[in-house]
Amino acid sequence: MANTNTKISTVVASQLPFFVRNDHPNFVAFLEAYYEYLEQANNTLQYGKTTERAKNLLTYLDIDNTLDDFSEKLYQRFLYFLPKNTVADKDLILKNAKDFYRSSGSEKSIRFLMRALFNEEIEFYYPKRDVLRASDGKWYIERSLRITEETINGVANNDTAALEKFVSRKITGNTSNASAKVESVSRFFDKNIRVDELIISQVKGDFKAGETIRAYFDESTQTKMVTGRVFGGILNGVKIVNPGASYRRGDPVIVVSTDVDANGAVAVVDKVSTGNIAAISVLSGGAGYRIGDFMAISDPEGLGANAYISAVNTDEKYHQNSYNVISATIENIQNALINNVNYGLYYTGFIAGSNANTTLANSLASWQFSNAGPASVIVVNEPGAGYISPSIGVFGNTMIQRLGILGRMEIIDGGLNYQANDKIEFINYPETYGYGARGNVTQVAANGKITEVKFIAYGELPGGLGYTMDQLPVANVITTTGNGANIMVTAILGAGGEFKEANSIIGRIERVLITAGGSSYTTQNTYIDMTGSGDGTANLQPVLLEGIITKPGRYINDDGHLSSFNFLQDRDYYQNYSFVVKVKESIDAYRKILRDLVQPAGVKLFGEHVHFLSDVDSESSLASSNIELRYYRDGTYISSGSNNVRIHLLNHGFANNNNVYIEFNSGDTTNLTNGIFLVRNVVASNANTFNITHSNTTTSSGAVTVILINT
Repeated sequence: MANTNTKISTVVASQLPFFVRNDHPNFVAFLEAYYEYLEQANNTLQYGKTTERAKNLLTYLDIDNTLDDFSEKLYQRFLYFLPKNTVADKDLILKNAKDFYRSSGSEKSIRFLMRALFNEEIEFYYPKRDVLRASDGKWYIERSLRITEETINGVANNDTAALEKFVSRKITGNTSNASAKVESVSRFFDKNIRVDELIISQVKGDFKAGETIRAYFDESTQTKMVTGRVFGGILNGVKIVNPGASYRRGDPVIVVSTDVDANGAVAVVDKVSTGNIAAISVLSGGAGYRIGDFMAISDPEGLGANAYISAVNTDEKYHQNSYNVISATIENIQNALINNVNYGLYYTGFIAGSNANTTLANSLASWQFSNAGPASVIVVNEPGAGYISPSIGVFGNTMIQRLGILGRMEIIDGGLNYQANDKIEFINYPETYGYGARGNVTQVAANGKITEVKFIAYGELPGGLGYTMDQLPVANVITTTGNGANIMVTAILGAGGEFKEANSIIGRIERVLITAGGSSYTTQNTYIDMTGSGDGTANLQPVLLEGIITKPGRYINDDGHLSSFNFLQDRDYYQNYSFVVKVKESIDAYRKILRDLVQPAGVKLFGEHVHFLSDVDSESSLASSNIELRYYRDGTYISSGSNNVRIHLLNHGFANNNNVYIEFNSGDTTNLTNGIFLVRNVVASNANTFNITHSNTTTSSGAVTVILINT
């Protein structure tokens, strides 16, 4: 109720003529009393008097000073949709109604309304955040600047404290005048070289290799400058001038430089072209192959090609082209004495009293390995497709391979002063077991240079037995006159061939991966050597970094990716125009109010009931007639000594199998420690009876306050 600032009743006497005041005091008193009556105030509208209401009409427009009757009218006019049982101060809501309606539809307006209704804080969730959208991934490309030789105010400082002074500050290049903001810094070692890296953003201009960058910071009321020198000559890319052919993914890209300080660049072939195998060329024919031997073609991606050897070299330059091979079937009696009556042989059944002239001869088998020689021509039946780095070999005769007969020697250096018929011996490496191979120098030049060598029979097959491709023996020429020869054994029969696809499309270099950029390379003194792999014709040129490093891009979240957190859009929940209010009240308690007052048009509302263990849904002070504490062990009720309590609650209102928590918090709880206990199970036959686990229980009686929490 407003106060009257200036009352007429207090000034009536001063407004009357002097003679009236002197001669008619009762009249004056009457007028004062009359105006005092008209000035009477009352919080109820109908009991207020005319003058007081007229003088304070504008004052009553202020909600802080208005009458209760006027307040109700204001509530009905401005807060029509707000329930009368709102827990918040209605006058406070009314004072802020204008701002509330202006913000209608925003999160703030909904928070305000839920506080007014339930005095609770709420959370929002927008399903559109988890809607799967094509091509919605957030792609981030990181840029960095590598520096060295940090200083603070011109004094060298190799501590990370100096490096960290760059963080969140603007750096500027002294020469290029380029600038950027430093987001973070890191220090690491690359090939034993210390590297200080600045992760940068908001880049303007190009930093130059070798220039000094600077930044400023305040310390102890003094502005200081931190500097560093930009790393130069970092391998940042490779330009493919000629892709070459027959290269394979993983082949090394050799960076060569005559710069003294240049080092650390590492790169490999990352992608090559694919194709079919139209033809196969013979790099080395190996030894002991026969027409019809199939080619073994393997590749990580290609398939479908097959080929065979259609011609071999039978001129016996490397080995003879026919071998008579004897195999035995008497391994099980290899230690039997020759004069035994019974050798234990099986021929057409067990033969006793066998003799060496009949049974042993029948235990041996001979076969001829003929028309053999180094492979010379390969025919491709099917070219296949998709080959990227094919590996090509031959399925040679496995039996001849197991015999381990040496089949090929190569003259690496013929030396001087050797003579025809000089002997060649074969020396095994330790723990290798080939034997019986012998060789001769069969032809020399006029100066005694060896021009031809051959295997000779020496009690065994030419080439001996028991040798393996992975441990071939060393060939040594026995001579009294010659020197300097280098003869190398390169194959056993049925192995040693080297082949490659004769398709210039396969193995063209398409991409190079740089795993380490190194430092201090210069364009004029740096080149790339690819002659050691593929066909050796690739021409690659290094692209050196002059300042900023652009790193491979990456996704910073799973937007647009199939995952268990993203969902296909629907017409109701997972769509752009829906939101969820998370509150500890049922949506039925606020759906209509929120929709009428603040819900944006066209937006769908969902409610999520959030419940906490600490929340109390119902509380009752139960007398002893309504709560029964009984103790049991293994299903048998006892009077004391158990660690469990059976609680019988009448009319608790919870359905069978609900998760219910019970808290003893007052009353006679002598041996029931206060706390919240999970009901372990609900007795099916009586939904009012619960079993809980509790310790140190002995006796309890009388009234106990129990709080039931339904989750």
